[in-house]
Amino acid sequence: MDEMANLLNSKYHTVAIYHTKRPVEGTGFLSDEHCCLPGLFFPAAREGKTACASRDQLKCSGAWSGLGLGGDVVKESMKISYSQGTPERPGRRLFADPECAAKEFSMVKTYGTPEDYVVCEPVDVAESKGADIEVVAFLVDPIRMFALANMVNFSRRSPGSAVKYVNALACEQLYALAMAEGESDDPVGIVGLSEFFVRGFCSPEEMIFSVPHKLYKRILEDSPRSFLTTDRWKDVVASKSSCCCD
Repeated sequence: MDEMANLLNSKYHTVAIYHTKRPVEGTGFLSDEHCCLPGLFFPAAREGKTACASRDQLKCSGAWSGLGLGGDVVKESMKISYSQGTPERPGRRLFADPECAAKEFSMVKTYGTPEDYVVCEPVDVAESKGADIEVVAFLVDPIRMFALANMVNFSRRSPGSAVKYVNALACEQLYALAMAEGESDDPVGIVGLSEFFVRGFCSPEEMIFSVPHKLYKRILEDSPRSFLTTDRWKDVVASKSSCCCD
């Protein structure tokens, strides 16, 4: 396991996300599911695999925007489908109306080109290759999510929330929103896995915590002098459950 996974006492690999112009050697795209996470992120986090996909391999056009593959003109239709919908096509009712949906969808920037390949693999493997890592993502339970949030604030000089939540597609929470944080002088982490469909591929306590690569490097550098090295933290995560009610 990588250094951060060991500090978190996590059974999951820390995942690097980056883009290339050619396929990367590994296991390839691993799923026929409509959602891209079962074929890209989950195999990298759970099994330490390298997964690589092109735009043509992804059945969900939202992934073209969410994973930095050039995007497409899907946001207008999403405004309708995520609100009340139409008589012919009922909506998901996550927003009161299309304009409420638009304010959220407009926060997601588009990166990359249709010719790119997106790669998810353990961060230590990506670093050993010298990959140009853009985003680092963690599959976490609540206690580890809050630990990472605390690490975001550990050496920040400005007050405020260490995390950001946007009601977006799971792939946008995984990559695009964290990528945008990398453009900030004071980046925060993105909390994800809120999309209902994707919840069918993960356990109830699992969430995603994504950060731009530069924030990951800062967290890693801060870790030796943080609570992550204390016996108190080790005792908490070594216990059979992080639930206070057990």
